[in-house]
Amino acid sequence: MKKTILFAAAFAGVLCSCSQDDVETSGSLDSAGLEPIKIGVSSHGSVATRGTGTVGGVEGDNDWAGQSFRLYMFNKGTVVPATESDGHTAIYENYDFRAPGSGESGVATAFDQSVKYYPTSGSFDFVAYRIDDATGTPAVPTAVGSDPANPDSIVIGVKIDGTQDIMSAVAVPSDEELALLSSYPDRYYSSYSAHRGVNPNLLFRHLLTRLNFQIIGGNEASCVKAGEAAGQETCVRVTKIEVLSKSAGSLTIAKAGGDRTSAGSLQFDSEVDTLVLMQRPEGASDNVDLEPMDVVMPTWNSISNSGNEVQAGDAMLVAPDRSYEVKITLRQRVQTGVDGSDRPVMEDKELIVKDVISLSSSSSAAGFLAGNSYNVKIVVYGLEKVNVNATLTPWTEGEDIYLDPIDGAASLAAQGE
Repeated sequence: MKKTILFAAAFAGVLCSCSQDDVETSGSLDSAGLEPIKIGVSSHGSVATRGTGTVGGVEGDNDWAGQSFRLYMFNKGTVVPATESDGHTAIYENYDFRAPGSGESGVATAFDQSVKYYPTSGSFDFVAYRIDDATGTPAVPTAVGSDPANPDSIVIGVKIDGTQDIMSAVAVPSDEELALLSSYPDRYYSSYSAHRGVNPNLLFRHLLTRLNFQIIGGNEASCVKAGEAAGQETCVRVTKIEVLSKSAGSLTIAKAGGDRTSAGSLQFDSEVDTLVLMQRPEGASDNVDLEPMDVVMPTWNSISNSGNEVQAGDAMLVAPDRSYEVKITLRQRVQTGVDGSDRPVMEDKELIVKDVISLSSSSSAAGFLAGNSYNVKIVVYGLEKVNVNATLTPWTEGEDIYLDPIDGAASLAAQGE
């Protein structure tokens, strides 16, 4: 069976943001009146509860669908949660939030519909993450460092199966917003900045690599034919796609210090697992669990005289790496003989194809990047029947041989035999 795997990369934007270390303790600068904490969110590339697959898509098809995420509000430059006026009740510490129901950007809301207010003094950092159901070890965020009161970082374990979109976010004001802060451009985020309409906007970025699979019939014989009864198709059917990927590691949600670019760093162990391509239930929202992939049958375009690109399952989310081993299970209904009435006997034949997903030499140096989406185009061909031809070779004439039995008998008698 002939096979070809082609690759095309569709860039999904990744933006790393940072904030300056600025702890402002004075409440004398326009701090009168309580200001509610308003959280905005944005997404570049693709966001989804448990094993719900990729969140959003590439540019032009990138919308939130009310997905959940967890939020931290830290005292600026630290990973110590900001507290209420009592000094010990955290305002937002691993707090459940919900993204907007549509659009690329919008206002996020707390799951419990609560409204919190800025302390009248101080500036704060806002950091968020989403791991869907990819929790590993440790299963809850854990403060790391020698000083429990001032930890160095907060870490949570992750364990992926190809259906979870791991994302991180940090809020950083735009240049236009900084200009609104007048003589105190470092006083974000705070009651002071909120008075001037400068609120945290969490820009989520993807920490995994997205593989989008498409099936293409290599010839007309490999594609489904019009009029064939369901279950009786003789085309090539793709029944399963599996990818070997690193799957267990840890997500550093945030690190102490003014530079927040390291927030959301994801590291994987070296061990790999087999991830199976799943699909989103037909007509379901982006917030339902994925299900096993249906059989995918290639189709033929008679006008272009070529195979169409047929989507296979939902996109698979894997650990960034240099390459991936892939296993594709194919099945085709073929004739294996005839019955007593000379009618064809049809049976399913299964074939497993193994290959490697790799980039072209011009882009392979950096490998498959986090936040990038790659189209993996799999070209399939039908099983070729073994035809045996029989050709009859003619005899070649040799010399003529004459025997005279009578003469032979008389000669023997004369010799006394």
